[in-house]
Amino acid sequence: MTAVSQRIPNFLGGVSQQADEKLFPGQVKDALNCYPDTTLGMIKRPGGKFLSTLAGIDTAQSKDDDAWLTVFRDDDTKYIVSIEKTTGIVRVWDIATGIEQTVTDTAGTRTYLTASDYRSLKWLTINDFTYLLNTEKTVAAKPIPSWNAKRQATIVVSSVEYDTIYKVTVGSSTYTFTSRTNYVTGTPPPQVLPLELSEIVNGISGAITGGFATKEIIDNTIYLTFSSDTDVKGEAGPDGKYIRVYQDSVDTFNRLPEQAKHNQVVKVANTSADKDDFYLKFVAENGTSGKGYWEETRAPNVSTGLDPTTMPVVLLRLGNGNFQVAPLDASVTINGLALAWEERLVGDEESNEHPSFVGNKIEDIFLFNNRLGFLTQDNVSMSQAGDYYNFYQKTATTQVISDPIDLSCSSIRPAVLNSVVPISQGLLLFSNNQQFLMEAENGAWTPANVSIRTISNYEGDKYLRPADLGSTVMFVSRNQSWTRTFEIFTRGQREAPTVTEASKIVPEWIPQSISTAIGSAQNGLWIGSGRTSSDIYLFRYYEEGDERKMASWVKWRLYSNVIHTAIQEDVLYVLTSGSEGYNLLSHKLVQSPSTGGLTNYFGNTVDPYLDAWYEITSTPTFAGGVTKVYIPSFFNTSKELQYVVGLLKVNPSNLKESGLTDAVTVLSDGGGDYFEIPGDVTGNYIYIGYKYQMELTLPRYNYSAGDQGYDFIGVTTTARMKFYTGLGGAVNFNVKDNTRAEWTEVSGVQIGDVYPADSSPFRDSFIYKVPIYQRPDNYTMKVLSNNPFPVSLVAMQWEGQYSQGFYRRA
Repeated sequence: MTAVSQRIPNFLGGVSQQADEKLFPGQVKDALNCYPDTTLGMIKRPGGKFLSTLAGIDTAQSKDDDAWLTVFRDDDTKYIVSIEKTTGIVRVWDIATGIEQTVTDTAGTRTYLTASDYRSLKWLTINDFTYLLNTEKTVAAKPIPSWNAKRQATIVVSSVEYDTIYKVTVGSSTYTFTSRTNYVTGTPPPQVLPLELSEIVNGISGAITGGFATKEIIDNTIYLTFSSDTDVKGEAGPDGKYIRVYQDSVDTFNRLPEQAKHNQVVKVANTSADKDDFYLKFVAENGTSGKGYWEETRAPNVSTGLDPTTMPVVLLRLGNGNFQVAPLDASVTINGLALAWEERLVGDEESNEHPSFVGNKIEDIFLFNNRLGFLTQDNVSMSQAGDYYNFYQKTATTQVISDPIDLSCSSIRPAVLNSVVPISQGLLLFSNNQQFLMEAENGAWTPANVSIRTISNYEGDKYLRPADLGSTVMFVSRNQSWTRTFEIFTRGQREAPTVTEASKIVPEWIPQSISTAIGSAQNGLWIGSGRTSSDIYLFRYYEEGDERKMASWVKWRLYSNVIHTAIQEDVLYVLTSGSEGYNLLSHKLVQSPSTGGLTNYFGNTVDPYLDAWYEITSTPTFAGGVTKVYIPSFFNTSKELQYVVGLLKVNPSNLKESGLTDAVTVLSDGGGDYFEIPGDVTGNYIYIGYKYQMELTLPRYNYSAGDQGYDFIGVTTTARMKFYTGLGGAVNFNVKDNTRAEWTEVSGVQIGDVYPADSSPFRDSFIYKVPIYQRPDNYTMKVLSNNPFPVSLVAMQWEGQYSQGFYRRA
């Protein structure tokens, strides 16, 4: 047999459920509590720093079915919010302290936020405003006001003439007035007296003696109102046009008088088409009648706008640090501006109709191009540009570029849009079985310049929002047992996208119970979790230009069920739920230690690799050769705890006992639960947390003949494996004989090295030699680490013997 050696350059391929013979170098069978990093290798996942326990929750796991969201305002203001689905009550806690904040609301907001499924509640945060959406609520318009036609009439005297009959018909009664002749007799020669407009107007008004409720002379007009529907007509002069009468409408704007009754509304019917009609209202200078101007208004017989009790509500962070849940109905004022959904100010149901979400359920909320938007059925509705609460046109006479956008994604398939992701090309829209791209060809988003086109036909889950990962968007599809994830790569304008199944290599790995999915563009990271499990599934990728250098699946396992996750500034925030209550943790996704207590002799500083790790702040005591440390009350002592000792708080250059670690043995006395540490470490940093173990299960490594792939019919014997590790502590190795159920620990031979006593036991790099001497089919190798220090698996090289088995390879 020939002595051979082959190198596995890294373990960044992550988990693959393919047969070992199909795996690429770097892929593994399982990766638990690992995190792929193109610089550091496959590293042990960061520990979770304990931030707080949420106060005021008396019963553990009682809020697992609430909707949870995070509000990140800036570095110092981070909050977590719950919405109780059965009552609509909103509660807010400070993430750093766990202190519950004061929240005021109304019965109306609670009614709106009540839902049968917490997944029906969605949100959008814009600065200090968080809009809360209930996708189960149907949007309604305000009631149509009471209005009756033909309850007003305006008689306009446009010409005066001597000896002319002015006739006005009110209902079934006709009233006439005859103007006088143009001279006065009695003193020769006859005198000509001018005929004044006011004389004619007063004469006509005096002649109309009945059929009206009120009568008022305004300049050259007579304004009548009626208590019932009444037709009014008028004529005078040879052509009948010396007077004209209009009631609720005129055919052109020019036929309106310069003076009129305050708030009189008239329809201007330009043509026979309803779309070009508009309405004018007279605004008198004195607020009653007379001089003024006509301004555009809405029809008197249409709804004034949206019913705010059926629209999304807003969670406001007030200046004093308190919060308020309020409907947008002008009941709350910010900086002198009343917060309210804008009314329909102009037009009617033809010229300025309701947005398409009226009468339907809003499925998602978003902000794009300075417009607030909603998804409803197969429609996308976007507000006026720069006016988030206005979904109506500001004028019915013409279309302007800032007008709302309301567009349907027509398709031969039933398409109910449920999610949206803003991207550089426009809006990526998702329905249950199709994906669409909403875009503007020349870049300007106007009602006339936007279109929607179908780009792919994949099934998607309505409850899990797609996540923007930077150069790609990941969305989720679920079957009866498992969850599948797809990446969609959009390209330039009008170019077809590329869609790939990211979970193709792990088809039966991500459970169907995933209830939360988030993404981080700058980390190229997707995270999925379910509320009934402590497992988190991660997909991470890295690209250089158009080439993908890394695509890796790994899994994390925490100490309690994961209820909510969020990412901000390279920090993963996790809300866990267990018998210990609701705890908030922060996992740093980059090497940026938040404590200086764990530093080795060479100056490398790390955070403890423990979950819910916490720096002991109470004062330890030393007696009988041991240090007594009380355990904080928020820890569940029935779970596996571990402590680690850091540097001295004073004179940290003295590395006394730094790096000392062991499992916590829980003891109790009148002061509560405590544990003991050998020696006097009362002056040191002391950390405690839940222990977790990194596990990397390796595939079979048969000899690879280059492009021909693994030779699985030849005879390969693995003599030993050499693991190169970067910054980290000790690594353990387990080997399982495939004919047995149990694992056997194998001590790796560490290349000779040193570190100063009493310093934290981790170095820049190590090389481990692990003896095997077995055929790949006979064993399974697992790499482990359960100490509170980092691990970085950089590469591996195996050595052994290989024979072609007397067969010539063709």
